[in-house]
Amino acid sequence: MYLRQLDIAGFRGIQRLSIMLRPNMVLIGENAWGKSSLLAALSLILNPRKTLYRFTADDFYILSEENGSGKHITLLFTFSESNPTEQQTALTQPYHSLFVPHEDDFARIYLRVTGDQEGEEVITTYSFLDENGEPIDSINTEELAYQLILHHPAYRFRDARLNHNKADLRPMQIKEEDETLAKEFQAVAQLLQYYFISHKWESNLMLDTTVLWEQAKSLCLKLQQDDSGQLQKSLARAISSLFIGGENIPVDKFTRTILLFEDLDA
Repeated sequence: MYLRQLDIAGFRGIQRLSIMLRPNMVLIGENAWGKSSLLAALSLILNPRKTLYRFTADDFYILSEENGSGKHITLLFTFSESNPTEQQTALTQPYHSLFVPHEDDFARIYLRVTGDQEGEEVITTYSFLDENGEPIDSINTEELAYQLILHHPAYRFRDARLNHNKADLRPMQIKEEDETLAKEFQAVAQLLQYYFISHKWESNLMLDTTVLWEQAKSLCLKLQQDDSGQLQKSLARAISSLFIGGENIPVDKFTRTILLFEDLDA
């Protein structure tokens, strides 16, 4: 199962947006189209902190200077089966009552998160929707939402705007018994920092990345041959500190981890 689509209404810098999601997806658009708000919606709701996010007054879309902020937020997360028999597996058994049939034979799960401004209070509501778009009753909604999010966590790259401690952004000392592998892990970490962290404060990062890319390509070939998955886990551990809340990024067949990057110069 994976996150297939996200619909947003009234959240931060987005008045209305519907977007289909795919693996290795790159979003390109003009300034102020809502990129940061989209990443915030993903990282706040699908957060790895083992807690359900509650909206605040700052999360509402600002209508105009005269009219102020809106009073309602809707985020609709659409999850889809990866294959038509997935809902029969042990992993998805807790969600069996949540699956909604679809014409393409890949069943969906619809998780809706709403926020309502009621006076000084902001009410956040999690619900799963049926085929008619109505909330499914007689279920422990928040517990099921928590479990679903746990298997689809979103980790946002710790860029310069999200982490003001520059020491945390410096290249890491990666320990690995295989010296070549350690250098390849280090190359991946340096490339991530080079392209996604504002490096004006660190002149030695302005380097020729050719060697780093060669090391990264060598690692990619090894990952393709890594049937056991152990190399993937080692890489995740090596670069986990570069992601917010990523101290223990899960790498297993039961988890569809979402990694979020933002080009600061875009």
